[in-house]
Amino acid sequence: MSDSDTDYLSADEESVNIDEQLDIIPVEIASEVGEVIAHNEPVEFQRGLPDQHTYLGHEFNSIPGRVIFADDEIVELCIPDQSGMETVAPPLPGQTVPLGFFTWRARNTAAKIIQGNHTFGVLPREDNVYQFAEVKILPEVSLSSVANSYISGHNLRLSKLSQLKSLSSVPSFIFDLYDPNILMEKIKLHVKTLDGTAILAVMPNSEILDICYWLILQLPFSEEFTMELLSMNCVVQRLRAILSVIGKFEQGVCCKECNSSLAVTSDSLALSLHGPHGTFVNPGGYIHDTLTYSNASGIDVITSPTMEFSWFPGYNWQIMICHSCGEHLGWKFTNKDLNPDNFFCFTKSSVSLRITKKEDSPENFWVM
Repeated sequence: MSDSDTDYLSADEESVNIDEQLDIIPVEIASEVGEVIAHNEPVEFQRGLPDQHTYLGHEFNSIPGRVIFADDEIVELCIPDQSGMETVAPPLPGQTVPLGFFTWRARNTAAKIIQGNHTFGVLPREDNVYQFAEVKILPEVSLSSVANSYISGHNLRLSKLSQLKSLSSVPSFIFDLYDPNILMEKIKLHVKTLDGTAILAVMPNSEILDICYWLILQLPFSEEFTMELLSMNCVVQRLRAILSVIGKFEQGVCCKECNSSLAVTSDSLALSLHGPHGTFVNPGGYIHDTLTYSNASGIDVITSPTMEFSWFPGYNWQIMICHSCGEHLGWKFTNKDLNPDNFFCFTKSSVSLRITKKEDSPENFWVM
C-alpha cells in the first residue's frame, strides 16, 4: 500500500452511526435513511449521487463544459502548483476529475483559471516544475476524410462510404476492418461476453469517438495501454487496438501485483449514471480511478467501517488489501439499510483483466 493511500488510515476507525452523519448526507437521502431506520426497509441507492462529490463539502466548485481548440493550434496552459495533489492516470476527454488545491498559491491559481477559460494542465508530480507549458493540439484523423479525397479525385458523386465500398475492387472485408461502426459492434459483443449487460446498459448514445473514450474508462485497461491509446490520433486505430486485446481477456479480474483472482467482470456494478467507473479524490489529494463490483474474493478488510469522507453518501467504507500479497486494492462499502447493502470499489491501478493468451511478438499488429 503506497504512502498516499494511507491518508485514509487517519480516519476514525470506530463504526459511525447513521444518525450522527445525517448532516453530511443530502436532504433527500437523509429523509429516506430516516424512513429506513423507522420502517426497516432498504432504500435503493441513487446512482446520481457519486457524481456530485458531496464528500468535498460546500466548497466544491463544479466547472462544467469543455473548451474546443483548433487543430495544430499552439496553446499556452497554466500548470497549477500540485503540492499535495496526486493523479494516477491521465484524464480522458469527457471525464470529470475532482481536484484538491491545498496551498494558497494553488488556490489563487485555481481562482484565476475559473475566471478565465477553465483550461489548465496537469503533470506528474515529479515533472511539476513548470508554471506554464506550450501545447500543440494534434488533429484527429478521420478515415472518411481520406475516402472523400479519393472520391473528389475521381470525380465521383457518392453520398455514402458504403457506395465506394460496393464500387471498389478492394475486397469488402478490407473495408470492414476499418469501418468504425463494425468495429464498435464487435467490441460490444466482447464486452457483453465479459460483463453481461452492466456496461452496455449505461453506454452513452453519442458519437463513436466519445463512446471509445468512455469504454477506456469503464474497462480495467492498464495505464500503459491507456497511454498508448491516447497517443493514437484516429478513432479507428483506437478501436482496432481495443478489439485486438479485449478478445484475449477472460472474465477474471485479478490483482495487478500477484495475479490473484479477485472478481469476475459479470459482477460489474454501475453505481453512477456513467457506469461502474468513478473518479474520486481522498483527503490527501490523491485521485483514484475506480471500478465497482457486487462481489469479490481474495481480499482482506483491515480497518473498521467509517462514513467520514465517503464517496458514496450513506455508505461506510473500509480499506481492503489483497489477501495474497497485501497490496492495497480499494475499499469495501457497506450499509444494511441501502440497496445494494455492500459492494467493492477497486482502484483501476491495482487490478487487471486476466489474459487468456499473450502474443509472442511484441509488435502491435493493430497499428495501421
